[in-house]
Amino acid sequence: AITEFPDSPFVAADAGTPVIMEYWHCGFAWDTRQKPSDCIIAVSQATAVYGEFGGRKAQVPIYVLYNGTDTDLFQPQPRNGVGEPVIGWSGRIAWEKDPVGWVDVFEAINRECGGARGLVVGTVWNPEANDEMQARIDRWGLRDRIEFLNASYADMPSLYSRMDVLVHVRQDEPFGLIVPEALLCGTPVVGFLGGGLPEIAEALKWPP
Repeated sequence: AITEFPDSPFVAADAGTPVIMEYWHCGFAWDTRQKPSDCIIAVSQATAVYGEFGGRKAQVPIYVLYNGTDTDLFQPQPRNGVGEPVIGWSGRIAWEKDPVGWVDVFEAINRECGGARGLVVGTVWNPEANDEMQARIDRWGLRDRIEFLNASYADMPSLYSRMDVLVHVRQDEPFGLIVPEALLCGTPVVGFLGGGLPEIAEALKWPP
């Protein structure tokens, strides 16, 4: 059984089925002394290292299996290259993605560039995080400068290509799937070299 759901390991273990835990969050520690598993799969080496659980070594092996990206879908698209720079965000609007931090970065870019446009592509997973994001937008007076879209997976290449840069603000991203997606579409990415992002940068030779 391959699972990320808390109750499933107990059910599978009781049935005698081998259990593989998916360990995907740098701040989320499966306690293998309480939840039975035969191994743990981490989405990056950084996440696997965190799998030492703050000094409490995992009781089962941890393996790294990177997230995949559809290289047939994510390809460079035509760009208009005119007007104010478009600063992008992609992903779920939730506390762990730091949407408020993105608004602060966008405000600084808009101020320094003498004008910019924001493009936020994603869904609201945490209403409180979204409320805080919207409040920060209003605080900076950016309501007319940021566009919100909820798009399908197939639409993402064209949307990445509308962005002049994708700004990734989370500092401990376990993997960061939006980063290779955007880069494969020819969109530059600005982010912190923390979590799994350095491994993506090395794999894609970014920056060149």
